[in-house]
Parts: sequence; C-alpha cells; structure tokens
Amino acid sequence: MEPDGWLRPLRYEMRRIDFAGDRIICLAKIVQSAILDGLCCGESEVWIECQREGVSAPGEATVTLPWREPTERSVLRWPYANR
Repeated sequence: MEPDGWLRPLRYEMRRIDFAGDRIICLAKIVQSAILDGLCCGESEVWIECQREGVSAPGEATVTLPWREPTERSVLRWPYANR
C-alpha cells in the first residue's frame, strides 16, 4: 500500500495464540476490485500464519487508493522487477 492509500475497514479474529519467538507472516489476497468515486477499492482476505499452528488470525480488509493512469514502471513483473 502506498502513502496515499487507506486501509478501511479491517476485521480479524484471533483464533490461536502466537507466542514470543514464533515466526509469523501476514498475507493477503485480493478477491474483488472496483473504481468508485475516483478511488480504486480492493476487497481482500487477510490472515496471519504461524510456523507452529498454521492460520492463527483470518480476516477481511478493504484498501482504497487514488486512481492514476498505469505506466510502464507501475506494472509489477515477476520477480518484482521494479522494487
């Protein structure tokens, strides 16, 4: 997400306890996107995975970003060429 973006709303459920020292990773998958009132909106599934337990906190989030015309540099190519 870029500085002009907003994360709203974010909902999640802590279903398992992650302890100090556990390796966790936060992941997301866009499930729907639309352009509304000049904003790009993306509905996504979000979750935290723990090395011991698997998914410990599933949830949902909406990301909004200002619309801008795509450029050659903004196209993300594998393996993340424009980082």
